[in-house]
Amino acid sequence: MSQSLRLHAPGRAPWTLEPERGEYTLGRSSDNDVVIEDLSLSRHHAKFRWADGHWLVEDLQSKNGTSLNGLKLEAAVRMEPGDELAPGNLRIQVKALDETGPNVIIEARETGPWAPSLIMKAQELRAATVQASEGARAVAALTFLETVALDLVREGETTEQLERLLEGLQHHMQADRGAILVQSEDKGWGTIVSRGSERDGSAIHLPGTLVEASLQRGQAILMSDVDSMKPELISASIVHSGIRSALVTPLEAEGTILGLLYLDAVNPTRHFDREDLRLATLIAHLAASRLRSARLEAEAETHRDLEREMVHARRIQQGFLPAEPACVEGFEVLGYNAPAWRVSGDLFGSWVLEDGAFCAAVADVSGKGMGPGLLMVTFQAYMDAWADWSALPPVLMDRLSRALARHTEANRYITAFLVHVDPESGRLRYASAGHLPGLLRRGDGRVEILQGEGLPLAMLPGHVPYQGGETGLEPGDVLLLYTDGLTEAESPEGEEYGMERLQELLGEIGGLPLPALKDALVSALSAHGRGAAAKDDQTFLLLRRTR
Repeated sequence: MSQSLRLHAPGRAPWTLEPERGEYTLGRSSDNDVVIEDLSLSRHHAKFRWADGHWLVEDLQSKNGTSLNGLKLEAAVRMEPGDELAPGNLRIQVKALDETGPNVIIEARETGPWAPSLIMKAQELRAATVQASEGARAVAALTFLETVALDLVREGETTEQLERLLEGLQHHMQADRGAILVQSEDKGWGTIVSRGSERDGSAIHLPGTLVEASLQRGQAILMSDVDSMKPELISASIVHSGIRSALVTPLEAEGTILGLLYLDAVNPTRHFDREDLRLATLIAHLAASRLRSARLEAEAETHRDLEREMVHARRIQQGFLPAEPACVEGFEVLGYNAPAWRVSGDLFGSWVLEDGAFCAAVADVSGKGMGPGLLMVTFQAYMDAWADWSALPPVLMDRLSRALARHTEANRYITAFLVHVDPESGRLRYASAGHLPGLLRRGDGRVEILQGEGLPLAMLPGHVPYQGGETGLEPGDVLLLYTDGLTEAESPEGEEYGMERLQELLGEIGGLPLPALKDALVSALSAHGRGAAAKDDQTFLLLRRTR
């Protein structure tokens, strides 16, 4: 067995356990070696320990327990590559450090006939509606899609994000192998990410006809049950590899095909279907959008005049941010925005309604630069026009999502947290569109988490209704809405500030006057970064009931 191990959780970057280190802890608290902000985990959930030439894992008396290969841990147990670890509700694959994905080989184009189960334009497949009969399966697919979207919208190394995407998709669809191919600088098609099954490390052979249909004609192709197809209509490489089902779909963004996504299964009982192909096509579209954004960002760095344009755009955008916060008797509101670039993709705002109530919002557009900045101005304009039309957060979220989707590029979406406050009663209603939870600091110092559910705005509008929440505000209570520029602010060593640290800080200093509280939050982030430039916009909004 390899001495070093890699822990893989879908949608998250892998972690490495090194024998030289000897011991690691896992949990929600920021003082763990492996920090995962998942509510099913305890602050200190599990421990990994190197002893007598192998790794041991033990549960730290966590609330939800830890299982290894389906067996609940009662003591320290040996852990090896191929094991599945389940702390709380997570599923973590244990792998050797030297495990790599299989090679991908594109074969010469076949000249004979072939007959896949389904072949259609990827663009048409993405636009197809989810069948009502899919029920729980459709909800699970949309939940996974939301997880992928939230990961891609964050700053990060593109290849690592695609690795997490493929790993999560392979796990979700019970596929044995998968690969993402993109066009390299020499104009050839190369593998950027590939993954094989635990039992089969052989190369992935892609039939030339399959590749041509996807890369040149933008077609999504499904072979649902290879065993039921006539042998003469199947590629020899597929027959020899024992594949029972396979699909391929293009990575397409803005009408340009950047690569392809491939998945297969050798399990005789696993047959991909149309909905699997549709989900893979949507995921491929998000991956293509991320690739396109990364390329555009790289190209933008070579244009010196972009800086001058950004300065001018920032001045214009600043004019759309509220010069003065909403003035409501019995309440204080204060916002803060510090862009990492000249143009911010974040927004905060507050709006007084005709009935005396008011609403407030914090939002974050995917990507950086001019495009996200312009989209945020559009969001601001819709809020100015519609805040009084229907201030109920779930209803307003749905209308915003539909409108933005009609006028937004396919690779742009917005996460947002919206609240509505009744000043007389202190009633607070809220909804989230794929955004970080709000933090509500009570007068006695307790901090509550306001967690909402919903897809980002402009992503699959109308498919899943936004779920609202409700609570009450008492005099002295303070609400903090923020973007991930706060929680993902890094120290020079790469340590993120984290939601838990933000929560603890708010509990300690939340009694300060809002201007002092704002300055204290900014100072804490600056001290954590120790002079390092922020990689993402830092935006937050503070709201306090005074009486």
